[in-house]
Amino acid sequence: MPWTNEGTYVATTGGQPEATTRQDASASDAGPVTIDLLDVPSPITLLRANAALGRLRPGDKVMFLTRDPRSVMEFEALAGKTGHTLIEQVEISGGYGHLFQCR
Repeated sequence: MPWTNEGTYVATTGGQPEATTRQDASASDAGPVTIDLLDVPSPITLLRANAALGRLRPGDKVMFLTRDPRSVMEFEALAGKTGHTLIEQVEISGGYGHLFQCR
């Protein structure tokens, strides 16, 4: 689980895992933040993604990793609803990656 009760999540920037506070989750200087939601069931993935997008600064990029094939359409809908830019979606080993840029 990437989120903990203490208000942090595990993210990777540049391939290095790190525990990051939600407020410090900006990635504009270090490349995209990756949030692993592979073991999180749908629709909780969308709730966590929406919360993370709301905490990042405009221009920041974030990659969400999910397992459910429905997440492709769900994350497209999330982009349309929130106004954040869905840059790309890719199939990864064991799931999908959804790269967003925050508005």
